[in-house]
Amino acid sequence: TERGTSPWCPHPPTTRPPPSISRPVGTFTFVQVAAYHSLVVAGDWQPHIPAATIGRPRIADGVVHRPGLLQPMLAARAGELVVIAAPTGYGKTTTAALWDDADERPFAWMRVDHLDDDPVHLLLHIATALDGLGAVDRGLLGYLRGPGRGPLTHLVPAVVQALEACGPVVIVLDEVHELCAPEAIDTLRALIDAAPASTTVTLIGRRPPSLDLARRRLQDRLVEIGTDELRLSDAEAAAALSAVRGSRDDGTVSTVLGICEGWAAGVILAGMARRDGAAVEAVTGQHDSVADYLVEEVLDRLDDDTVTFLVESSVLDRFNAE
Repeated sequence: TERGTSPWCPHPPTTRPPPSISRPVGTFTFVQVAAYHSLVVAGDWQPHIPAATIGRPRIADGVVHRPGLLQPMLAARAGELVVIAAPTGYGKTTTAALWDDADERPFAWMRVDHLDDDPVHLLLHIATALDGLGAVDRGLLGYLRGPGRGPLTHLVPAVVQALEACGPVVIVLDEVHELCAPEAIDTLRALIDAAPASTTVTLIGRRPPSLDLARRRLQDRLVEIGTDELRLSDAEAAAALSAVRGSRDDGTVSTVLGICEGWAAGVILAGMARRDGAAVEAVTGQHDSVADYLVEEVLDRLDDDTVTFLVESSVLDRFNAE
């Protein structure tokens, strides 16, 4: 792409490119130079965003609606950052999906993965989610795929310009705890800080990245939904059990609530176990469905050093039955 011909390029060209043949595509001009085709970037490979990481995730049927929980998010405006952070199984993504249902604004969903530790890939991922709404010029995606452009100096301003043009929108970054590289976190921080007031950025994860949340909290520009807010009330837990089992009795509800303490995944797994004939007293971490969930969603995702520490520290030198 000839530098300076795209409206996404924040700086004019400093040197004149070699002679080339150009052709207009929409509001952009793409060039074919020497032996390189216009669709080839950095050799024969272009960054690719997996379709599975774009779009709103499917949520289970019979989900319990929680209008009181949604109210702070529905009221989020004027560039406020929304952070939904809690351990696994507390219904973070489900809560955001219910918000999506209740809000008139369009939602651009993306699920963060390890590839997004590359700042360029992260910005392209966000732009691709927006493109799914038809909210951005397709030329932006080509510009973001181009080589040699700095994320902070060129690509973040390009995405911000697209956000300014697309109107009110909510951008949802699910599983944001997967973002680890400092460069990617710096890029996300810069995008959030520069995004227009019409854009509401939402971060969902087990823990939020370091994004100056204390400063935003002081400025009253942060909406936080945590474990306490996500914990199911007695009535909500009873409704969830009823949705899974089809019927409920007060004794079962009371026992499950005492075991799960509002943990949504635990309530659902307990309901499934009861539906399959398990005794309610057996629905603990020793039950297969609960144990499998904890292994897959928690233990299998830990690094080797942490697993070693947990195993070694869980074996007591002395044990007192009292």
